[in-house]
Amino acid sequence: MSFFSTPDDSDDEGFTVRPTFFPIDLIELVEGGSPASNPNSQFQSQSNGSDSEVIGYDDIMRFFNIARGAVGLANMIRGEARDETLAQAAHQANERAEREEGRRREAEEQTSVAQAVALAAQDAAETAQAAAEAAQAAAVVAQAEVQATQKRLKLVEELYRLGIEPDREVTDEEVRTARLGVGYVNDMTNIGVVGDQNDGKSTLVNCFRGVAHSAPESAMTGETEVTRRSAAYPDDRHIGVVWHDISGGGTTYTTAWGYYYNQKLFAYDKLVLAHSSTLSELAVKILKICKYRSQECIVVRTKADEHIRNCKRRCDYSTVEEARHDFVGQVRRDTEAKNAEAGEIRELSPAYTDYIVSEMGITQLVCGREQSRDPAEHVIDEDALLRRLNLIA
Repeated sequence: MSFFSTPDDSDDEGFTVRPTFFPIDLIELVEGGSPASNPNSQFQSQSNGSDSEVIGYDDIMRFFNIARGAVGLANMIRGEARDETLAQAAHQANERAEREEGRRREAEEQTSVAQAVALAAQDAAETAQAAAEAAQAAAVVAQAEVQATQKRLKLVEELYRLGIEPDREVTDEEVRTARLGVGYVNDMTNIGVVGDQNDGKSTLVNCFRGVAHSAPESAMTGETEVTRRSAAYPDDRHIGVVWHDISGGGTTYTTAWGYYYNQKLFAYDKLVLAHSSTLSELAVKILKICKYRSQECIVVRTKADEHIRNCKRRCDYSTVEEARHDFVGQVRRDTEAKNAEAGEIRELSPAYTDYIVSEMGITQLVCGREQSRDPAEHVIDEDALLRRLNLIA
């Protein structure tokens, strides 16, 4: 039976409670309040006229205290539950925060590792690039050294063909002694005229000096190369110049260097290499030796007038001008071919100009004579040659 049950609801026939009046505010009692005065008398006075059993104030207070305790216990349990819930929520939040922090740190570590790996890879790439560049540079240097060695070997081989020992140098003492022997005149330009026999060397010397072949001071022409000796001829027309008529290279020397050295060609300031036809093998080698020793050597194609007349006769040209044009073209083409065949050895590859001249052409310019009526004797390269020799301005 409930405390607040009605008589009809009760299943206990021996006990009936019919409260008719509650002067006390139950809500106030449950929430911990207290009555302003003891209502026991009032409660009793109101219930005296009833036959029902009377519940005393103390019983009611006991019940309400129990109820209030239950409410407090419930509040306490609810508070503890709330605190536990909050604690669990806080704990879960902390765990989530810790997990997030762990993931963040792990991500940072992974990022740091990735950055370190990237830097290491970049360093490795730069090192590899530097190594590749160094290897390439070393390969270039090695290739250059190989090429230099090959060129050196080719140079040595060609020097041996010329009869020159690779380490052979002409000493200052050798030059001084040679100049005493050839009649070198100090403080003047000493020009040696060299070439094979019968190529017009002596004629050139006389023409450059403006001297007739019959003059006592002229260089002797028509003499065999075996009997003649080199001689020096001062130039009265060109002050400061001495001409040296050097005997030809003929057949007495086994090597070009032998001819060059024994004829003391290194003693002269410059050389004029005379030839009346295609350059001989000896002449080409003399050019190479001069190139190797940095000595100026000027190539002159002599007897142009004779070749032009022969060309007209052989080719049956109607005019000398046609033969002249043909001959000059042949010489130019021959010079280009010789220069192209000079080889890849720079120290021994002279690029020369072949000056085409005749006796009359030089004499006309040096002596100031009128041009010959014979077209075969007209000037071709004489003016350029005299300028190259610094004989005219």
